[in-house]
Amino acid sequence: MRDLLILLVYLAYICVGFLVPFVAALGYVWVDTFYPQAVAYGLLTYIPVSFVIAIVTVGSYALLDRRAMPILGMHFWLTALMVVWVTLTCTWAVLPDFAWSKWNWAVKTVAFSAFIPFFFRSRLQIEAFILTWLFAAVVHIVPVGLKTLYAGGGYGYSLGVMAGNSLLAEGSTLSIVCAMFVPLLMWVRSHALLVPEKLRAPGSYGYAALAGAAAIGTVERTALVAFGVSALGMLLRSRRKILAAILISCSVLAGGLVTSSQWEERMATATDYGGDNSALTRLAVWKWTIDFASEHPFGGGFESSRVSQIVTTTADGSTYVQYGRAFHNAFIEVLGEQGYPGLAIFLALCLKTLVSLQRVRYWTKNVEAFAWTRDLAGALQLALLVTMAGGMFVGIAFQPIFWYVFAVSECVRQHVRRAVLGGVPQLAQTGLGMASDLAPAPLA
Repeated sequence: MRDLLILLVYLAYICVGFLVPFVAALGYVWVDTFYPQAVAYGLLTYIPVSFVIAIVTVGSYALLDRRAMPILGMHFWLTALMVVWVTLTCTWAVLPDFAWSKWNWAVKTVAFSAFIPFFFRSRLQIEAFILTWLFAAVVHIVPVGLKTLYAGGGYGYSLGVMAGNSLLAEGSTLSIVCAMFVPLLMWVRSHALLVPEKLRAPGSYGYAALAGAAAIGTVERTALVAFGVSALGMLLRSRRKILAAILISCSVLAGGLVTSSQWEERMATATDYGGDNSALTRLAVWKWTIDFASEHPFGGGFESSRVSQIVTTTADGSTYVQYGRAFHNAFIEVLGEQGYPGLAIFLALCLKTLVSLQRVRYWTKNVEAFAWTRDLAGALQLALLVTMAGGMFVGIAFQPIFWYVFAVSECVRQHVRRAVLGGVPQLAQTGLGMASDLAPAPLA
């Protein structure tokens, strides 16, 4: 029954997507987040689900929907440059077979993010993207949250619907997603039009609570960092800081009720990296990567960490060598695999996104009709900062987490731009339309 339901949802996205291109793009987001081929056991495991939905998405857009195309600005060209660069680095990769294997999925994520602003232009389309992303992840977050509330979770256990140590089955990655979703859920609570008003608050708060429980259940120190950044950001951005502080304090106290002794012991090591072998190994990997980049300034290609040889001195003074340790850092991952040019592109996208979102918040500060864009820009800023902070401890540079935030942030910026050029007087007074790179385009 589960396989049949998942198959019907997949076919619905394809059938409707033939006629409505942005629905096909939503289908790709669903596939990229839900992973139906990993959750189902039947027919979908034999179908290249991502490839099929991608063909439908591109084909329907090319045939049916080329109105109000976005300006190809810095986001598009930086992302396109990254696609070209990661392809080039595979040609001189230290491990070509492994490099092309990772390229096969990583380049799809990067390339699709470049074209997301083509599909999601109006308020409802942007909101549909966010809701699809949030709802598609429910299957990975809610079961872990419920199991944590019931049994307390545990480090190294497969608590979700997928086993293994990849995608959202990996604890650190899941905890980052949980933390970055919280500000987006608070935006849904205040502004979502596609969710019935009576369901917004209970749905958003309930999802956020289960996301927090799921992060606790992973017993990952990354969760502590990610949720710390998320809570601090929401407190600083809140218009009612005392109420926000009370809610955050209550959330912390509630979280303490479901934590286990294993969680407390593992969190205690976060302040004593010198006595933690895992932390010492990560520092050694990062040092090795910097040395590797000095010899390979243009990168060693995807999966270059597999050639690493890490000499680690443990807390008790013994020394041993580890081979092929992962980077355990998104920025170090880009440096080791794509070299300094790739790291420059990646950092430029992070900085460009943060600055663009801040400009959107400034442009719409006193325009009540665009309060949704102002608050969404703030939520996306915080989501990106949470991802960057969490990414300091896990290699997620080419996961959709980063690239979807880059892309939907550009969707918001382009929407505000079209509103100005479409004649919204309150925004026109901000001077947004005076930028030299803005050309007239119809309002989507």
